[in-house]
Amino acid sequence: MNKKMKEYELKNNFRHYLKEEQLRIKISTGRKVKVFEIFNDIVEKTGMTFSNVKSIYHNKTNPSIFSALLLAKYFRVNVEDIFNIEYEKEND
Repeated sequence: MNKKMKEYELKNNFRHYLKEEQLRIKISTGRKVKVFEIFNDIVEKTGMTFSNVKSIYHNKTNPSIFSALLLAKYFRVNVEDIFNIEYEKEND
């Protein structure tokens, strides 16, 4: 039996939401913040480790379901807004 299998890729929009957070902070406070400052804020507010946040940001690791939920809560969006599955191709 030969089944065609679909391959999927996790689309990571974490970088986009982090940039939006930088812009939100700049507009509300007039202060430009660096990425690592937001990483630290995420760590403080979610309990995630700095290395885990950094790895997800740089797309070196996929988030656990729990981490994805924490990040969505931090950015006040749905999980699917930050992480979603994208169809890649079909294998023959």
